[in-house]
Amino acid sequence: MKNVTDKDAGFGLLEALVALVVVALALSALCQAIGNAYRASARTKSYAASIIAAQSQLSRLGIDEPLQSGSFAGTYSNNVRWRMTVTPLDKQVSDDAAPPDSRAYWVSLEVVDRRGKDVFVLQTAKMPGRLP
Repeated sequence: MKNVTDKDAGFGLLEALVALVVVALALSALCQAIGNAYRASARTKSYAASIIAAQSQLSRLGIDEPLQSGSFAGTYSNNVRWRMTVTPLDKQVSDDAAPPDSRAYWVSLEVVDRRGKDVFVLQTAKMPGRLP
């Protein structure tokens, strides 16, 4: 059996403490990585749902109700806010020169986060009309 000298005494305990600190740091980093991945997944799902809602809103525009110029705002079912601006495409034509049902419009739909910063913007030209 090996004799333990005074200078070797307590060395096993020190090794165990260092190993415990290393394991704690590794577990902490792992938990942080899993939390970040979960938050990124939730943001991606919310973003995808917002894109689908915005595309659906643009496709219905001018069909569900008459298309008119102006600024509009609202909130989707996933609590994401949107702002929409509808402006006539041909600004040279006065409002009396063309019937409202035949004018083309430029639509800009901005989806914004909780801080009011744009997440994405969809833009399109729309002609008013109803489905048969």
